[in-house]
Amino acid sequence: MLVDVLGKNPEVRILDHFLLHEDFEYTKSEIAKYAGISRATVYEKLPAILSNGLLVESKKIGKIVLYRLNLENPVVKELRALNFQIARNMAEVATGHIEPTIKKVSASSGVGVPA
Repeated sequence: MLVDVLGKNPEVRILDHFLLHEDFEYTKSEIAKYAGISRATVYEKLPAILSNGLLVESKKIGKIVLYRLNLENPVVKELRALNFQIARNMAEVATGHIEPTIKKVSASSGVGVPA
């Protein structure tokens, strides 16, 4: 849902996947697969996301580390609320109950375009 509003940059893709699947744990390879980005990009972007406490290491199995959404982080709590509002707005627009109020971000310009 976040990518529909904030664009498809790698950090948003990673967080969007975790927000949609917040009860699950993922390896770096799985994060890359499900977020639709390269493993190299995950290795580049994940340290900043971890240092901000948005994701945490949940367990290690040998050399493999699993990551999950940090549901205790105040920013994550706000992102979850935002994600819910986006979903609610999209559902209301889809059913014709309201006019679109959220604009999608253009991937090329970063400027909002009508939904």
